[in-house]
Amino acid sequence: MNNNYITYLQSQNRSPLTIQNYTKYINMALNYIGKPENKIVYMDLVNWKSTFTNLKPNSQNIRISAIKSYFGFLKKAGIIASDPAEELEKQKIRDCDVKQKPYIEAHYLRDMVNNARTIRDKAIILLFATTGLRVSELTGITLNQYKNMGGNDGRELTIVGKGNKTRRVYINDETKMAIDCYLTTRPQSGYDNLFLSFQGGPIHSNNLSQTLKAVAKKAGYSQWKDICNHALRSAFATTKAEQGTPLTTIQASMGHARLETTLIYIKRNQGAINDAMKNMAF
Repeated sequence: MNNNYITYLQSQNRSPLTIQNYTKYINMALNYIGKPENKIVYMDLVNWKSTFTNLKPNSQNIRISAIKSYFGFLKKAGIIASDPAEELEKQKIRDCDVKQKPYIEAHYLRDMVNNARTIRDKAIILLFATTGLRVSELTGITLNQYKNMGGNDGRELTIVGKGNKTRRVYINDETKMAIDCYLTTRPQSGYDNLFLSFQGGPIHSNNLSQTLKAVAKKAGYSQWKDICNHALRSAFATTKAEQGTPLTTIQASMGHARLETTLIYIKRNQGAINDAMKNMAF
């Protein structure tokens, strides 16, 4: 693989995880085909694509995206004359191919807050539920960021999201009170992260996911095994949509570049669908 491609991805503000995955899948494809990049043709890529048709559509598409991105770069850089991946098609994703994550209604969010084991967990759940942060954004918040919030009332927290893009989220009264209370119990540590593990180190996303499952189980949520950090982000989007918040405002709050991405997070509430049909008149 051409090493300049990594520099190209970095210049596009791609996340370290994306760069890691793309380079892995590109090297897998090149090793399978066994030809120099300038000798690879469309059918080589089709044959490679046929080796992972047993995977779920999303898993197939990330591999295809990686190879399309790589050969697109090679053509832009003048390393190859034509792009053999240009016509390579992604798999269509149907609703039945996507496992629907549980829909967390507002009262379950409140139950989770009320059943949090510690003030730290309560503050984390409130922050997830009221801002829609990604887990990496929440665990990456520093004490300095929190203590130097901006805005007219000092409640706007600057977040560095995907692609190093910044946005501001508002910390409401209940969430700020919970975080301030947690800070009185926060372990002494050399780490500057706002939220720490009980051992005084950064919180790992997997451990945080297990914490949320435990709280959801204690709160009596039947689908507690499916609860994860992502589910609370989705709950934020769905709850705000049900409250009538404009979709573009939800999009900006969550740091999405495209509105279509935001719509994926907003889950269908069957009760609301039923009510709409009951009240249908013509």
